[in-house]
Amino acid sequence: MDERREELSAKSTVQNVKISEAPILDGKVNNEDSHMEIDQPEGSMEEDDHRQVKEKNTSENSVEQKRGRRMFGALLGTLGKFQQESEREQKSARKVKRAELEEKLAKRREQELQELEKQEKIEAEILESRLQEQRKVALDELELDRNDLKKVLDNKKSYYLRTKTQPSLFYRPYYLLPSQRTQLEQMKSEAP
Repeated sequence: MDERREELSAKSTVQNVKISEAPILDGKVNNEDSHMEIDQPEGSMEEDDHRQVKEKNTSENSVEQKRGRRMFGALLGTLGKFQQESEREQKSARKVKRAELEEKLAKRREQELQELEKQEKIEAEILESRLQEQRKVALDELELDRNDLKKVLDNKKSYYLRTKTQPSLFYRPYYLLPSQRTQLEQMKSEAP
């Protein structure tokens, strides 16, 4: 078939092309004197063969073009699938990396929370020990104040007489009897 095409194309080509030399004046071609002669191919049979070959070529070309388009579409579809798969893999790789980062962040948060809890426990222990020391100091001061108050009250009680019944009552008569005076003196001597 290729041989037939070559024969037909060889017959249909222009056989005699003559170009006369045009005189060149000042670097310009003089187009008035130049002319081209083309001999037309002879015979209508060759023209019909040429048309048939052209029609056959165009029909073959259109079939080949359609096939080429189908193949190109299939190729693009396959490439698109591979691209989608690679994007999915990248997304899954990103998800894995994101999960790893989130896991690391969760561990860091947990460690920070543990450190904060330890720090809070230490601060609470320090605060509790300070409060205990302050309470102890306050209790000691209160005990001293109580002892001082007891001494003051005992000293003041020494100026009063006490009843022998329970609960005992303290009193001071306007006029003291000699026995009451000795009792008051004895209480004053016992008082610190």
